[in-house]
Amino acid sequence: MRHLVAEGIIVTTTGFTAGAVDLAVDEELALFTLRPFLPADADGRVKKLVVTMRSVMPVPDKVQVAPAGATHTIADGDLVVCMDSLVVSGSTVGTFRGLLCTLMPAPLDRDVSIGEQTHAQVFNPPVVVQYGDRQLELGEIAVKYHVEVGEHTFTVDAGKKVAELNLRSWDSSYDRVVWSHELQQYLVEPGTGIVVPRPGRP
Repeated sequence: MRHLVAEGIIVTTTGFTAGAVDLAVDEELALFTLRPFLPADADGRVKKLVVTMRSVMPVPDKVQVAPAGATHTIADGDLVVCMDSLVVSGSTVGTFRGLLCTLMPAPLDRDVSIGEQTHAQVFNPPVVVQYGDRQLELGEIAVKYHVEVGEHTFTVDAGKKVAELNLRSWDSSYDRVVWSHELQQYLVEPGTGIVVPRPGRP
């Protein structure tokens, strides 16, 4: 209604004759019908939405690292890197945990296997991580991981709201449901019949 372009608004509870419509067009008046909401008014409206959210989370099972310039294979390494170590050079990722996430691609396709997987990557130049006062240059990282998948479905509907009225323009270009909780925000002044906001309501 805020964007309505009209010289005035006429609201009725019964409808308009053809003559009234012609006059309203000539005078640039907007015509609306306000009546009780009927079961048939629900046809063609979205009554509820069913939303399913799918989460895909790679979880590291074993992480092996080899320092830069190491002569032994990564499988022989026994270095332990704290997950909260900061990556100070060689990558744009902020922590070692974040760096591991880039090495654990998680399949988004339901048909792709989500069993245990292994990914290894050599870094040249090496990645430098820091934890406290200690710095370590890593030349290779291997991570064995599995992917956990979860689904959560929820429904969005009108809840406890009750459709009370239907406000519709004569050409049906505007069609709005007026809910019970919206009507409770107003009252009719005794004697004048004027609709005013209920005290204490925003």
